[in-house]
Amino acid sequence: MNAHKFVADFGIEKAKEALSLCCWLEKSFCTRFWCGCIKNNHDCCVDVEKLKQVVESLDTIDRLFGPDQAKHTMKIAKEIGYSSDYEQIKQAIADYEAVESYKQVNCEVLDIVDASPQKRIDELCVGIRKLIEEYKSEEKELELKEWEQSTIYGRIAIELEEALKGGED
Repeated sequence: MNAHKFVADFGIEKAKEALSLCCWLEKSFCTRFWCGCIKNNHDCCVDVEKLKQVVESLDTIDRLFGPDQAKHTMKIAKEIGYSSDYEQIKQAIADYEAVESYKQVNCEVLDIVDASPQKRIDELCVGIRKLIEEYKSEEKELELKEWEQSTIYGRIAIELEEALKGGED
């Protein structure tokens, strides 16, 4: 697992906890127990060194009072020739932005997946009502020779209305 994604998914405090659970010899930390993963592969493991870097970067951003102030400080460090500070802040901003981008992706996915059941039911009801109207209008527009198709459309509209009544009770 990418260290930025780990922090986005679990948060900075869990990342610090993960680092505290690792011994100095370990190269990766497995998240299987935290996220319920039953796979025994590297999808659930995060590189400890990279995770340390990301945690330090986020701490740096926090110490500099957020990303905007960090960018301002980075400009000043470059102007006065503090190249090591400049590089450190530049890396911190890049790590911060990567974590935020993973959080944004997670939010967008959650918006799609975690829509409330009632909202989804309401959306389906609207869709069914539109289908009913389409079938009713098609039924009326069909010519006499298409009587069978007209009858089928009429029955579909009736069935949809009945299903909708049953779903609203």
